[in-house]
Amino acid sequence: MEFKYLPKRVMVIWELITLILCGSLICLGAFLIAKDTFLWYAVLWLLGAFSIFMVFFYVPIYYVNYCYAINETHVILTHGVLYNRVHHLKIDKISYVSVYKTPLARLLGLRTVIISAPGSQMRLLFIKSADAKELSKRLSPGRKFLFDEDSSEVM
Repeated sequence: MEFKYLPKRVMVIWELITLILCGSLICLGAFLIAKDTFLWYAVLWLLGAFSIFMVFFYVPIYYVNYCYAINETHVILTHGVLYNRVHHLKIDKISYVSVYKTPLARLLGLRTVIISAPGSQMRLLFIKSADAKELSKRLSPGRKFLFDEDSSEVM
């Protein structure tokens, strides 16, 4: 069983999203708190330190620890930063598999796969399109696919 890791462009996306969110918090803090006070400087320094921590430590560690594998009986997903979580989902219990593509993910050739079983759900975030298609076909054997991967027309 070989674990598959996310493409490197996923970390770039996560870091950009983190920078945008943290930058928004810094701007919000700068406008809501009275200027040139101790509280203003303290909040901006703390938010700046938080942004640096998130971009240079948290997101890369989360990216390195995020991987998935499939064997004959299970789909396994591991992720986490402080606590490494391992999710197991039995293949014979899978109800359906959904493949989502957001506008940004579509531009980068990535998909999100959601595997649903009674009582649980597993999300494989931002995996390559080819891997998502193969995963969907492997976990849904014998099922007819209504939509083609690259178009929205009914087959």
